[in-house]
Amino acid sequence: MAKLVRFSPFRPTMCVIACRPCPTGTFRNPPMFSPERIARLTPLAASVFAALALMGCASGSKEAAVPNPFIATTASKSTEPHIHELRVFGDSYSDLNFTNSRRTGNWVQNLRGAISTDIVDNYAIGGARAADANYKSFNRQIDTMVARNNNVVADSDLTIVYLGHNDINKAGSPDNLTGARRSYTQGVDRLISMGAANTNSRLFLTQLHDWSRNPGIQSSTHPQVVAWNNYIAGLANAHENVIAVDMYTAFERVFENPGAFGFTNVKTPDSTRSAIDALFNDTTHFGSRGQQIISRVYEHYLTRGWNWANTLSAGASSATRLGSEVDRGILSYASQSPGHTMAQGFNLIPIGALGDNSSSSVASNRFTTPASQGVTNTTSGSAPKGIALNFAGGAGVFGTPGNFGFAYTRNGSEQGLASSDERFLQKFNASASTLYWHQPVSDFLLTTQVSNLRLDFENNARDELLNRNVVNNGTGSTWSFEQKIRRPMGNEFLNFTPWVSFAAQSHKLDPYWAQTLYTTATYYNSSTANDLYSGIGFDLQFAPVRLSSGRKLNFSGGINHSESLRRSSVAVAMTEANQSGLTQRETILRPNVRSTLLGLNASLDYSKKVNFSASYGADLQSVSDTQQINLLANLRF
Repeated sequence: MAKLVRFSPFRPTMCVIACRPCPTGTFRNPPMFSPERIARLTPLAASVFAALALMGCASGSKEAAVPNPFIATTASKSTEPHIHELRVFGDSYSDLNFTNSRRTGNWVQNLRGAISTDIVDNYAIGGARAADANYKSFNRQIDTMVARNNNVVADSDLTIVYLGHNDINKAGSPDNLTGARRSYTQGVDRLISMGAANTNSRLFLTQLHDWSRNPGIQSSTHPQVVAWNNYIAGLANAHENVIAVDMYTAFERVFENPGAFGFTNVKTPDSTRSAIDALFNDTTHFGSRGQQIISRVYEHYLTRGWNWANTLSAGASSATRLGSEVDRGILSYASQSPGHTMAQGFNLIPIGALGDNSSSSVASNRFTTPASQGVTNTTSGSAPKGIALNFAGGAGVFGTPGNFGFAYTRNGSEQGLASSDERFLQKFNASASTLYWHQPVSDFLLTTQVSNLRLDFENNARDELLNRNVVNNGTGSTWSFEQKIRRPMGNEFLNFTPWVSFAAQSHKLDPYWAQTLYTTATYYNSSTANDLYSGIGFDLQFAPVRLSSGRKLNFSGGINHSESLRRSSVAVAMTEANQSGLTQRETILRPNVRSTLLGLNASLDYSKKVNFSASYGADLQSVSDTQQINLLANLRF
């Protein structure tokens, strides 16, 4: 089937739910969930009712913490980096008054422009040292902060220390940095005692670029640069939530291959071109482009653990879509069989072959991945396609025939993750094996699925400023259990199917080495993420309106309200190649999910080969940011 026309004037973030429900009966008077009917349900199905009882509690108790200390949920329910208060301690590389005097950019201002920041307190002073030399030193800057009554660090606060240049100075530290280490350690301990490294705040300790490469610095200082950076790494490794920021690697790449990064001069100062293609503004300081690179490195450290953890959502999205397609394929096949009942025995059933707007498709209304999950800005991909080996049994213990079997499907997708600068694209393919059981019980239809998905990732990142691209491949897996209860009702004009559902998912990404835009290769490893969801909704399918020449007009729709009952946090461990003894850890708290999806559909069977369809979908919790209209023309060959 070829799709000839697709028009989506609204932001394409919703999957439209729709179409024809399962086989129906007539409206009946007894209550839908009367005690005698509940008693006839399987214990497994009864667990759904417990999930619904918990649903109200979950809706009012979302996690207070954001997905990482510097990720905030916006009004549109997407996520973006956010810093409550940024505190900076440093020297002329960070001092705004100094960079303004040189008419160059400043990384602090660049970072604030790239990442939403409520408050900036920049205590950096040109000429400052880590050692207690004078009023400019690290500990004197902390004294200034205390004098201003700003010594209580709150959630989502980021503290950055960027010092050491003036301690090494032009010819090297006379005491081999002994005093600088002592005072620096004291200052870091003071900041930690104020809460700078609490669970929901971070303290960044910055390693220096190769200071000995600066035009005004003696090359003999190189061993002290290396020693200082090793000291920073060890200090960070001794404390939770203290991060050693590798500024060395990013600039080594520039020094070694300047042309690849758009530089023509990385050896001599050129103030007139330091915002264009020269690295140094004077003999000891970067110009505007160098300052931009510093800012980008900090951005990377702010979001790297969050980006890794968010790839877990690819497994959740695939499992959700898989459940929809398997159910739809089995129920559609049954609805087209004589008497809406499959012949006993084995049947091969296509999965995902009917298309979302086929007049014979079935409303699935399973769990989607709404924008409120805070993962993607844009997502595109194919529906799962595959085949099911189905066995239709006899009446059995429940007195009505059921279906069970095995399905194998594949699908692919890509998503742009909402990283700080939206330079990250992820593609993935999923292959899934599913065991399912569809069983009518009295007036209800129970559907159960257990699935295992294997995920193959390709993560692409690019920085235009550095003219650098990296591609990394990884793998992961998802286990999914879903239980759904439908109550088909209807008459000759309308089919109405209310339903409730429960799902449990477990996601794990395999450890791997990843190339990064700014640092040396990083080894990622993470814990398993576990999710529980509940849902409730209904599907509507109107009887076809028959037109002249055998044409048919079909209308359908549905509402799906789903909520997470629990989403576990994810612990991410990261080890950089040039700091093999240093493992940095992030605990990513994943916010609860809540969505109310509306889907409306219309399709016109114009002929045996031509079908036109229109659909509208939106999350009623945020209509303006999620609504989507699709117009499709389908030509069957």
